[in-house]
Amino acid sequence: NIRDITDSLIYHCEDRKLDENSNVQVSDEKIVGIVNDLFGAGFDTISTALSWAVVYLVAYPEIQERLQRELKEKIGMDRTPRFSDRTNLPLLEAFILEIFRHSSFLPFTIPHCTSKDTSLNGYFIPKDTCVFVNQWQVNHDPELW
Repeated sequence: NIRDITDSLIYHCEDRKLDENSNVQVSDEKIVGIVNDLFGAGFDTISTALSWAVVYLVAYPEIQERLQRELKEKIGMDRTPRFSDRTNLPLLEAFILEIFRHSSFLPFTIPHCTSKDTSLNGYFIPKDTCVFVNQWQVNHDPELW
């Protein structure tokens, strides 16, 4: 029963031991590297997002009260919210997305390379050019937001 990427990696590792001619050959070192990358990326971004959420909730107590009211009305006091509750919690969803947008805890995206010659806003960008997006600027552009 494969539930996530970790289960998939374990499955392929075990499958490799059973069949050395398997199509997927992932070394133990590669698996450790992938898992470290996933945990490292998730830990840093989640802890930073939670820190910003606390900052904004303290700075805007009226929003905190509205969020508490929404949770109490839609979820109640007898259980914790579930991922499936997202559609019933529009204010909380908007608050979380605004935390990600406004805090811009990753000011630049990870580098990408162009797969073909292209142009953007009149600028020619050749194939295999490394491109970074200034995510902070995009997230704070008054024309977009």
